[in-house]
Amino acid sequence: MNLRQRINQCLANNDFSQTYSLCEQLSVLEPNDHHLRALKGWCLYQMGDTDGAEKLLEEAFYNQPFNKDIVTLVFSFYMDTADYRKLIKVAQRCMAFHLADRLCWHRLGTAHFYIGEYQSAVLAFRRSLEIEHNPKASFGLSQPLLALGLYEEGFNRFEERFVANPSINWIRAEKMHMPKWQGEPLAGKSILIWSEQGLGDSIQFSRLLAVLSAQGALVDLILHPHHSDLEGVLSTVAGINSIILIAGNRFKLQRRYDYHCPMMSLMGILKLTPAIEVANEAYISTPASHKNKWFEYQERPEKKIGIVWSTALSDAFLKEHPMHAAAKVKKSIALRQLEPLFHLSHCCFFPLQIAISEEDRQYLSKYDNICDVSEKLSTFSDTAAMIDEMDLVISIDTSVAHLAGAMGKETINLLGYVSDWRWQQNREDTPWYASMSLYQQTFEGNWEQPVNKLVRLLQ
Repeated sequence: MNLRQRINQCLANNDFSQTYSLCEQLSVLEPNDHHLRALKGWCLYQMGDTDGAEKLLEEAFYNQPFNKDIVTLVFSFYMDTADYRKLIKVAQRCMAFHLADRLCWHRLGTAHFYIGEYQSAVLAFRRSLEIEHNPKASFGLSQPLLALGLYEEGFNRFEERFVANPSINWIRAEKMHMPKWQGEPLAGKSILIWSEQGLGDSIQFSRLLAVLSAQGALVDLILHPHHSDLEGVLSTVAGINSIILIAGNRFKLQRRYDYHCPMMSLMGILKLTPAIEVANEAYISTPASHKNKWFEYQERPEKKIGIVWSTALSDAFLKEHPMHAAAKVKKSIALRQLEPLFHLSHCCFFPLQIAISEEDRQYLSKYDNICDVSEKLSTFSDTAAMIDEMDLVISIDTSVAHLAGAMGKETINLLGYVSDWRWQQNREDTPWYASMSLYQQTFEGNWEQPVNKLVRLLQ
């Protein structure tokens, strides 16, 4: 086996240290091989030397921007490190050599989307699709379209998500014994809806089950194993006949269904837009078993404010849904950045997130007006009962923000400079929840302005 074959074998086995060593050996024999230089850069990145990796990758790219193998490594590096502005520069440079390369336009569209340049993203994705249709590019196009409020085409292209990312097809829809619902009349029919993606998605789109019920359907909902904690609060949604849980990778259907449908496909099939047909009234309530559960907090004289500063996506969920990995960083604010709020003595703050680091818990204990109830919140039903007692909920963009909005509680949703598509752009309100206000960063990574705005509001 020659050196190149050994390099390919080690690379296939993700043995980056050995790959780098072999590339070094071959570089002595072939010092002008820029692909080897790029491979060494990629290996350095995988071994934790980001700066060294970027230097080698850039050197290789600017010497041979026409080399597709080098371009692929450079694009992957900037995507992984979330340096989208540099990715745009690289993609634009590539256009001189790969103008008809659909993948180059696809990557350009992705980069524009991630920095909130939605119109440019749409143009790039459309150019990619003109060159050659690809499900990943079509799904990619759905994201800026939805962010721009172009729901009809956006949700139609959103259907490509299962081909673009097969891991989210957890129920193996192609093996269901009933057809997927495509908008057929539902009077007297039964339909099985299945949850998908994040907890917030299931809360947000569960309101649509009432629409199906109003059309005469018997509606059952089956929850993804990671969503089972939502059973209590979703049982209060109008139109749901029963909720099916999965135990030990097994589930038992209640009946023979006429149709099935993934929950997030309903908007497109029903041809709804949140500004018109989506109900703005509260559609989730605290389950009867949890009503007045937190009676001891009802008589507190201060303004009671629930707070969430970090997403709680589990490692298991992230492994299954890699597209959400960036959310773990983006949907978080350092607890200390909320400190100006804690100096407002007429307010009492209640952490509503379950996962709290020991460092954050020690920080919370410094303030007399923070009542740490997090260890009492074991289910979403517990959280809903606590939200009932709050005057206001302040949350980073997480499932708790969706829950509070769905309950009709006054909610402030803290958004990063580039937020999820559903919040659109440059808005302080949202058609999804009438009781929710959006406080968004005006500069990337800077929470000072939204926090100062919160202080002025509470004062």
